[in-house]
Amino acid sequence: MGCDVAPGSLAERLYASGIPRMTRCRGVLFHSNPHLDEVGQIWLAEEFASTHFPGIEEAKWVFNTLPGPFMGKSWQQLWLEGWLLLGSGGGPLDEHQMSAGKARIQGQCGMTLMADFVGRREDPALRHLLSYVLGNDEDGKRDGHFDLAATIRVSYRYGELTQERAVAKAALDFGAWYRQQQAFLACGSDLLAKQKAGLVWADKIQVGNQTVGCVAVDKNENREMASYLRYAKAQVILLRSPRGNVQIFWPKYLVEKPTKVGLDMSQVVRFVRTREAQVSGKILTGDPTAEGYTSGAECWYYTGWALLNASDSYPDTPPTKVSLGDIVKIVRTCMRLK
Repeated sequence: MGCDVAPGSLAERLYASGIPRMTRCRGVLFHSNPHLDEVGQIWLAEEFASTHFPGIEEAKWVFNTLPGPFMGKSWQQLWLEGWLLLGSGGGPLDEHQMSAGKARIQGQCGMTLMADFVGRREDPALRHLLSYVLGNDEDGKRDGHFDLAATIRVSYRYGELTQERAVAKAALDFGAWYRQQQAFLACGSDLLAKQKAGLVWADKIQVGNQTVGCVAVDKNENREMASYLRYAKAQVILLRSPRGNVQIFWPKYLVEKPTKVGLDMSQVVRFVRTREAQVSGKILTGDPTAEGYTSGAECWYYTGWALLNASDSYPDTPPTKVSLGDIVKIVRTCMRLK
């Protein structure tokens, strides 16, 4: 297998299963807008796995905007053609496994899988970073240690950048955060305008002895609207884009048991997917409450605390054929059935 294959590593298990070593890495496939764990994944690949992926430094980067098999090919076919699939397309380095029709690999993210591949999961210098990235990917956890100030300090000291490049890089990050704050602060006026146009539905639903605030916004273009509505104490949030894609969010504490509310939001998932199959003229052959995708309603992805018809990762997902009004009725009915 080669002296660069660490004993017990994911690479060792992969090659032992009959998958050959990649002769040359011609391309790297990400989903659109790679998450922090995929950024860490490509860094690990270039830093520690260049002998596994010869030519990775010059490989073409492709950002896939659609779910499902890339170019209609399996990850094994793409591997043989020199494609490294990171967090997308299935395969051993994609924890989502959506292209393979499987559930997400628990306790893993793209970066930890790559660390397993090169046998560096227990590297003391990586442990804290891997723990942070995994927590961020699975639960959105944040760590003040990895803030912008820490990032630029590390860039100065260890990034092998000139001061000019380090400052320019950090300035881009500041610019991005500034525009994010602008978008967040614009949500109030955006919401008011949509209320006047009849594009907002809001309700307080009694679930057991708790009142749950629900808000739906149609023709939403503001990417910070979900965060803003959470800040405004909304709990179940429905957003429909001008293109027709719908996203449904709810906080984990509403469905984790034991809690005071203990909502079974999987029923919302079941009925939305069932309705999708009906209006699309399809047969729902997969488990209607399965996490990830399911056959017959492939345009919906279920995370456990969100039901997404398109996301930043797959923005070109076809819009649902179910109207926002029907989805609102499903949410309202399912919550009142609790």
